Amino acid sequence: MPSSSFSKKSNGALAPSDPTRVAAVLIELAASGDMPQRLVVGADAWGEITAKLDSQRAEYEAWKALSHSTGFA
Repeated sequence: MPSSSFSKKSNGALAPSDPTRVAAVLIELAASGDMPQRLVVGADAWGEITAKLDSQRAEYEAWKALSHSTGFA
């Protein structure tokens, strides 16, 4: 993707989401009355967040037996 298709973030980094499209999505969601509690905007953000969630899930699973061992018998 050419750099001209990126917007600048406030810190000067490039943001790969089109601000016009983001605004349109937010307006559409607000008008629908069906707002998600959290909205991941952009494929790059989706990749980062789902990778973090996968990592957290693996950590939770590693300690599942110990976590379950604390219940009343």
